Amino acid sequence: MIEGVLQSTGLSWASIGSVATYTGPGNFTGIRVGVASARGIGFGLGIPALGVSRFEALARNCDGSVLATVSDHKGRLLAQVIRNGRPHGRAFAFAPDVPSVEIAAGSCIGDRSSYVSEITGLPERAVPPCDPLAALAETAAMRGGSDQPAPQPLYVRPPDAVARAQAV
Repeated sequence: MIEGVLQSTGLSWASIGSVATYTGPGNFTGIRVGVASARGIGFGLGIPALGVSRFEALARNCDGSVLATVSDHKGRLLAQVIRNGRPHGRAFAFAPDVPSVEIAAGSCIGDRSSYVSEITGLPERAVPPCDPLAALAETAAMRGGSDQPAPQPLYVRPPDAVARAQAV
């Protein structure tokens, strides 16, 4: 598929200067495939592979500290504080009883931000609509060629599927 995109744009593998992927939260298998692909392409071409969380992409144009929120496929609200474009603290499942230390931010953005604003008292920050792939590219481009760790999946909660214990 990547080869087809390159051909349709008249580009070659050698024209790629870096590769970026979403690291989560998201579909478990999709995140694993994206991270593995980006790391493999980066290694194979000797170019940077960048990982960007959905929280970082959402907060990409926000200065200071914001609480970024996204809904998962089951309607749960996941959150992470992003300070000046970078994660601050761990990502967590948002609930009305989340300790205030988790939500130490200047404003909130993202899914159900009016609800989050009501619960936390944080002002809601409007984020203009943006295509998810454009947000990923823009966030990765803002990092430039800076030294980055290899992309790693961001897991906020345990997997839905678990192996059954085998009888001995």
